Amino acid sequence: MPEHQLKDFRAKFRTMPLIFVPNGEMSGWCTTAECLWSSGAKIHGRTTLSSIYEDLEDFFVEKLGVQRLTLTMACDELLKKGHGGPSDTVAKVKETISAINTLLQSTTSYPDPGPLLKSAIFPIEYPTGKVLLETASTQFVIRDRKPLAEMFASKVKFLDFTLDEVHELGNYFSWLGLDSRYISSSVKEISTVAGDSQLRLRHPDRDIKRRASGIYRVASHFNSPRVDNTLNLYHTLRATEVYETHGISSEVHLAQDGKAHIHVKASSELHIRDTAGCLQIYVPVDKERQDFCYHSSLPRRLLEWVMTEPETQICGAIQHRAISAMSSALNAPIESVSQILEAEGIIDVGGIGNDQDEDSEGGADAVALAPPFESPRREGFVAEMPMRFFSSTGSCSVSGPIVPPLSQGINTPVTPEGSGRYRLRPDLDVGATTSTPATPVHQFGQTPKASTAAISPRDDGFNAEYLRILSNVIFAARRRSFPESGSPRAGQSAGGSSTQVSHMQSWMPPARDKKIGAAGELFAYELLSHLTPPLPGFCMDDWRSTMREFVAVHPAYSYVTPWEGQETADIVYNDKFGVLTEILIDKGYLQRTKWIGKRPQYLIEVKTTPGAATRPFYVSKNQYNRMRDYTNASSSSRGFSTIYMLLRVFNVSTSDIDFNVYVDPFALQQDGALIFTENTWQVVPAQANKIAGQR
Repeated sequence: MPEHQLKDFRAKFRTMPLIFVPNGEMSGWCTTAECLWSSGAKIHGRTTLSSIYEDLEDFFVEKLGVQRLTLTMACDELLKKGHGGPSDTVAKVKETISAINTLLQSTTSYPDPGPLLKSAIFPIEYPTGKVLLETASTQFVIRDRKPLAEMFASKVKFLDFTLDEVHELGNYFSWLGLDSRYISSSVKEISTVAGDSQLRLRHPDRDIKRRASGIYRVASHFNSPRVDNTLNLYHTLRATEVYETHGISSEVHLAQDGKAHIHVKASSELHIRDTAGCLQIYVPVDKERQDFCYHSSLPRRLLEWVMTEPETQICGAIQHRAISAMSSALNAPIESVSQILEAEGIIDVGGIGNDQDEDSEGGADAVALAPPFESPRREGFVAEMPMRFFSSTGSCSVSGPIVPPLSQGINTPVTPEGSGRYRLRPDLDVGATTSTPATPVHQFGQTPKASTAAISPRDDGFNAEYLRILSNVIFAARRRSFPESGSPRAGQSAGGSSTQVSHMQSWMPPARDKKIGAAGELFAYELLSHLTPPLPGFCMDDWRSTMREFVAVHPAYSYVTPWEGQETADIVYNDKFGVLTEILIDKGYLQRTKWIGKRPQYLIEVKTTPGAATRPFYVSKNQYNRMRDYTNASSSSRGFSTIYMLLRVFNVSTSDIDFNVYVDPFALQQDGALIFTENTWQVVPAQANKIAGQR
């Protein structure tokens, strides 16, 4: 159709009600100005057409000019609800907020959030349980950590969203500049050590003295205010004492509306005392709790001390990369620390010794009483500093193999960028804003009610190893992208990796196979959460595996609850904006002519092994039938295209974690790229040059 005729055509539909909208007995006719193609929320005065004419998107959008929902439209609708009457329920407001959050993930131009902050569009849950719509001037906190939310339930006002909803709405909260409202950013923990049962650290590899040079390198690299030409910090670290104790307790403080709310914790995991330049660190005696302390709280809290100016006691900006490097300095094998820090880009420093060459002054046999306390009291650095807990509800880049790298976007405030427009700042250093996220108060590895003598050493070892695996999985997944079709990755198959795999299998209880499977699913979830460009709307609700609950032991995923719905695939994602489809087209998995502009549903099954990619994996009969049902992008009864995809995650117990992609595995079986063994449902990949072909 010529352009001038198309303009006339559009004008008629814009001014004349020529679009039929069936709505039971209230069916009618609309103009294009009264319609939207799709929307995540009910927009006043607009009718959504996608559910009525789902196969005619090109006609309505490209030919007739029907609009898709825009961020400005959604914001205007939310403003109307903020000034509306009783008919504007909390549910309607939440629906519109969800639509805005989705649009924020796919836009590059952000309107000024100021008007929304002044509108009554915040559903606030009062201690009485009543929920009212209020403005941002009302004091409230956002529940981003389950333990903290439980501590202050029925005591303070919360934004009325669940943990999963908060995780999903990270971009929305960042855009509004509500990072300081997270409960993890709002609390302060004051720790105390009491009693006279402190013992010197029994594990020489964890002695700070023996790791002083690595810690000093991290401090120097990130411009610690304690670093000077005198090497005083290095000498302080060389003199630091670490004690084990049962006597760590703490108080968690939260202030709201001028009132202080205090929760007393009889048992906590870390206390740092800095007295006249003498550093003393207290950690739990219990091995499992101590493992969690060294991998979770200690890297962050020690880095805070390193980055605090001694005179003013002001903590400087803390980068996630710095936490990662500090964790490496604290937890990597001593003989490997220098090499690992070099690989992470941490500068070398002259004039200090090598940790590997330094002898520990308090070896494995040196168990002595710590200096006695005059009385149980709050003291030291921790009493002055807010807790640090890096939220996992958004997406933030982190480097480093062990510390939980956390998501980017949630702890990143919005900054002006000319003429009233705003942008998100995913690269902002933690600590560069007025408020900083806090450390978890969750008591990892809490002593069970049963006698500790009944705990198997193999189970205890697996728990610590599993935390390491999950941390490495997160680190690796955020640095991976989809491989090119026809170029499957093999990873390491010999040497250190195979040794590590066999060692892990030698002590890993058979019942823990599900945890390894969950680690692979976490890899897939992290991978999909950090693609470039990001997947709009992808969130925890899309991870629909019953095994996901196992990753809740990791501090970055402590909010995860079991999936309670029907499981059809490990991850189910509706590609409403075609972003994932475009990625798969670019990588050669899907034919461009067939799939450009399509928005299918993806059923993603994850298969995990601690070993090499060549190992066989297994599918259930139901999974095989589902592969067959959805081969060649078969349509469901509702007419939606569905693509079945296998992600093969391998080397999950090593530092060489990677994955391969099998789009439409049933078709790959027909092509000979995947070899299925009947009856056992065992699957092995064929030669690399056969794993090709577009779907």
